Amino acid sequence: RVVARAMSRPIVEAAAVAERLADGELDARVVPSGPPEVEDLGRGLNRMVVGLKGMIGNVRGSSEQLVLVSGEVTDVAVRVSAASRVQNEAVEEAASSVNEMHFSLKEIGGSMDDLSETAEQTSSAVIETAASIDEVARLMTDLSSSIEETSSASTQMSASISENAESV
Repeated sequence: RVVARAMSRPIVEAAAVAERLADGELDARVVPSGPPEVEDLGRGLNRMVVGLKGMIGNVRGSSEQLVLVSGEVTDVAVRVSAASRVQNEAVEEAASSVNEMHFSLKEIGGSMDDLSETAEQTSSAVIETAASIDEVARLMTDLSSSIEETSSASTQMSASISENAESV
């Protein structure tokens, strides 16, 4: 029983931390204890938490950057719109301005296409990051299942040891 408790308690604690992580508590940590394999499991879970926090930080940073870029795109669009009105007035004033405005508008359209493509790429990156987070969550669920299986095996092993001890 003592051996079973010595093995199962750290595993149960690791499973509890995994549940807290799954609930979004990214400050949860496992205190590695028990047999070396269980300690390795705890340390691995802690490394996974650090990596997960880093990924989430990256996602937040990308999201903040996207907000900034969106604001800049809006500012550019407002400025482009104002410039277009000024250019239209210039076209009415002088026939020679028609060619200049035509080229300016082409450049602006190309810039808008570039900005649109960049926004699409950023959106794809955010979606891929979200998929990565979903994969991490799935892996944490798999880890939790493995921990439960290990705990069950430990309990069975403890029972076998007890039976062997009684037989001896």
